[in-house]
Amino acid sequence: MYVYITTCSMNKRGGGKPIGSYSWNYNVVSKLLASRKKIHRIMESSIEKPKIGPDFGGQSSEGKYLEAYKRYSQGSFMEGLKESGVNLKRWFQEHELFFISALYGLVNWKEPIQNYDLDLENQEIYREWRSNQTITRALIHFLSNAQENIDCVINCCAHYKYSQLIDWKQLRKFEVMHLMAKGDSMPSQIRWASGYLAGANPEILVNMIKDENKIYRNPNAIIMLARELPVMYEEVKEKEFKKVPVEMLKNNNVAVACLRDEQYESFLNYARNHGWDEFLKFKKLVSLNQEILNELDKAGFKILVIHVDAPHGVVNKSYKLSGKRFEDLTPKDWQVIKITNNRYSDIRFELNTKIKIREHNYQDEFGTY
Repeated sequence: MYVYITTCSMNKRGGGKPIGSYSWNYNVVSKLLASRKKIHRIMESSIEKPKIGPDFGGQSSEGKYLEAYKRYSQGSFMEGLKESGVNLKRWFQEHELFFISALYGLVNWKEPIQNYDLDLENQEIYREWRSNQTITRALIHFLSNAQENIDCVINCCAHYKYSQLIDWKQLRKFEVMHLMAKGDSMPSQIRWASGYLAGANPEILVNMIKDENKIYRNPNAIIMLARELPVMYEEVKEKEFKKVPVEMLKNNNVAVACLRDEQYESFLNYARNHGWDEFLKFKKLVSLNQEILNELDKAGFKILVIHVDAPHGVVNKSYKLSGKRFEDLTPKDWQVIKITNNRYSDIRFELNTKIKIREHNYQDEFGTY
């Protein structure tokens, strides 16, 4: 059995249902839940904070939960795993997957968790997880009590801060390998490639574990495994325009229409995480009409991102559309992108700042998401 460790997703799937019956059976559960509760208390969030339910050592039954692999389904590792075409139900029967989370610490793939907005940029939160060793102890407990033999623990975080939350030297009784890129690949590309490899090519993975010089190549990245955490194993922002001539960055103004303030903050967080804020200018809109869009057009705006996660009548009234379509209001050379459920992971900018977006649902034995 292989055990994979990866990061959580910045852009999380919303919604959920009451928690039902689930037992947190960590041997170090009290310390883990105590840390979660402390971080919950000090965190700042652009969306409603999670309820203090059993996932934080509390009693509230008001929270809405999804299994972690569904909540983080838009993360790079999960995207790669799903794209491999693997049967997820069978894969999870044969392997273990853990997510490292700024709020939850260590999260097993099947653990039900609430939606939240938090990363490790907050130094107080980072120090809390780094100093208390709770994530390391919880992981060791899981590994030591696994019902199957563990062939290898594979660190697929590709993120310095998240990787550093585990004291890998304490896992010396297990074989541990760290994923790294050969060449210049962005962290999300590395995680995507590792997920795809985990699902599609297990025999290649076996050879890579045996020989550190072996590489795996796919259209997203060239990756390899190392027994020691690389010294320069650092996260960098995904500056997709870094090598693009300035003259190619045309019409780099993006209008973001949102029904709620937290939607705009969520979008900005995602934009900052991908380095878009260094090349694009964003403007928040709470209503739309022909006059507003004409003024934006004169100011150089050519892209409109609209949150439409509400019934049609609510959207129409909130944006003051007066029965018109968004496409009817915007100039012909504009791009109109509609977003539901705060899903940004499919947005990519081309060299001319045009947006590419892919709409899809995934379905497996666990359901559609």
